[in-house]
Amino acid sequence: MRVVALISGGKDSCFNMMHCVAHGHEIVALAHLKSSLVDEMDSYMYQTVGHNVVELYSEALGVPLFQQSILGSAVCQSSIYKIDKHDEVEDMYQLLNMIQNSIDYDGVSSGAILSNYQRVRVENVCSRLNKQSLTFLWQKDQVELLQDMINNSVNAIIIKVAALGLEPKKHLGKNLFEMQDHLLKMKEAYQLNVCGEGGEYETMTLDCPLFLKRIVIDETKIIIHSDDAFAPVGYLSFKKMHLEDKGMDSNLSLFSRLKSIDLISQKDFKSKFCLKKLFKSSHKNVLLQENGLSLQDVFLIYLYVSDMGEFAKINSVYKTFFVSEPPARVCIQLNMPNDILFKIDALAVSLNTLEKKSLFVQSISYWAPANIGPYSQAVKVDYNTYYSGSIGLLPPSMTLISGPIEQEAMLSLYHTNQIATAMENIDKKHCGNVMCFITDATFIDSVTAVFNAQDMFPATNYLLTVAVVPQLPKNAQVEWHVISHCCESKKDNNE
Repeated sequence: MRVVALISGGKDSCFNMMHCVAHGHEIVALAHLKSSLVDEMDSYMYQTVGHNVVELYSEALGVPLFQQSILGSAVCQSSIYKIDKHDEVEDMYQLLNMIQNSIDYDGVSSGAILSNYQRVRVENVCSRLNKQSLTFLWQKDQVELLQDMINNSVNAIIIKVAALGLEPKKHLGKNLFEMQDHLLKMKEAYQLNVCGEGGEYETMTLDCPLFLKRIVIDETKIIIHSDDAFAPVGYLSFKKMHLEDKGMDSNLSLFSRLKSIDLISQKDFKSKFCLKKLFKSSHKNVLLQENGLSLQDVFLIYLYVSDMGEFAKINSVYKTFFVSEPPARVCIQLNMPNDILFKIDALAVSLNTLEKKSLFVQSISYWAPANIGPYSQAVKVDYNTYYSGSIGLLPPSMTLISGPIEQEAMLSLYHTNQIATAMENIDKKHCGNVMCFITDATFIDSVTAVFNAQDMFPATNYLLTVAVVPQLPKNAQVEWHVISHCCESKKDNNE
């Protein structure tokens, strides 16, 4: 995939770019949103400290850099982004749109780790431009991620601090290796996010294995933004800097520069999870309207197709009805009369008085598969959570895992586990139903054994039903579908 890397100069955007290259993607351009007037500006989306250093990245990497000033502000601050021409997100759209007029590309790299706010907005822009979002760091454990960056030679320095336990005059300018022990201590003492995901600190990457030339800082000035006695806020203003040649062959591809780096491979990923514990619209609208409902009230859809080979055509029409926060979805092939291409069962409820929460992740990462259609990975309505069907895709490549049925069953159920961890309060007791679709009756014992071995949806609390069907999406052999109910009452929660 030809990829444009959104960069701020920080460690996360650079490390995600390294993961893109490790997975065979080609970085064809860099995109940077910069502050036009000051070193530091308030932004919910972008890091602006050190924006003048980023101007050296094109020569350091040997990749063209496109920049645009941030003109908008955080107008839409809701969890679901709604387009507003005055919002700072539209500056990103304009920049990426401008780049595609000059360079052909397919995907966008960004360094989102925990921020749904940022991820959702990058995905919104990518969707509008028909690009794939790549966020390999999404939901990574921060302690492990910090260690990975250090192990893989990401030389990033602290350029802004804004948290209890971090001091401008003491910590600004130190690199990740020098700060690691202190950050871990502050995590224990004050619950500090060791990768700075709570805005505790910001970084500037001066060198990494992708760089042909390293950035050398010659002169800085510490700016104290807030001299708070407990959590002072300060940042580095960069006055002079230069590039230093690393003696690398400038003709080396980005991938070749990473050949000695121990980034996670798909083989490693397989081992890691395996070690885990075992249409007519008028008719549609009439039905909804007769019951005082609309498409926005649909939270789960069962899509039955007569021929999985026709799925792409069906999906192209299906996706026109759902844009933001689409329902969860389960798709299987069934034997149906010859004149029926597909059938849909939909669950809907008036959401005026019920709380609804959706998890709709379109970015490719290591966390769990990006949705391969217009559906949410899970939708929570009041005390019930409805999970989309899960198959054994390897998240970084979105390809089906090869191997025995037990391996595919473990991976696909592990994905639902990952989604549940992001959706649910796992400290509360849950119960519910697990449906397992398989394509061969001889798999029944294997998938039952996998279900009994795992503990996210324990057999003591969840009823397992296994059904044999002719075919599943992507020619998968197994698909899991979970409906979970929080067994604690409202009274229990209020107490």
